[in-house]
Amino acid sequence: MFATDMDGTLTNQNIGDYIGDDPLADLKRVKQIVLGFTPKKGVDVLSRLNLRPIIITGRHEVLRDVTEQWLRMYQIPYSELVMMSFKKFNRNEYINFKIIEHKKRLIKFALEDKLSIVTILNNVGVPTFLITTDFEKTLLEAIEKTK
Repeated sequence: MFATDMDGTLTNQNIGDYIGDDPLADLKRVKQIVLGFTPKKGVDVLSRLNLRPIIITGRHEVLRDVTEQWLRMYQIPYSELVMMSFKKFNRNEYINFKIIEHKKRLIKFALEDKLSIVTILNNVGVPTFLITTDFEKTLLEAIEKTK
């Protein structure tokens, strides 16, 4: 089983650029933005290889409906969607959330778009690969390296 981040990894843009500390206040704006995102080229490799990753995202739980709608709209297969619950976004809580969720699910490898998160997860023993522009290429390399 592998995990992937969502924004900047499965999407072309990072939603963190749009939301503030209060996800409820930003929900209307986020709905408009999120549904305009398109998945990166090559994400269909998940379907071709019959892979259903766990999506572990820093998005707030209040965004679950719009996030699931987006995943259905683009027919992105996944086995589980893990989202954060926070009162005010805090980077340290986000990093701890990522570490805890990856470790408790015994993830074989992870895909992330932020070098800082890739470094942290690798340092705690979760093989993590940086997605730059080619989702499919990075995924296939990660599968090969973690066989």
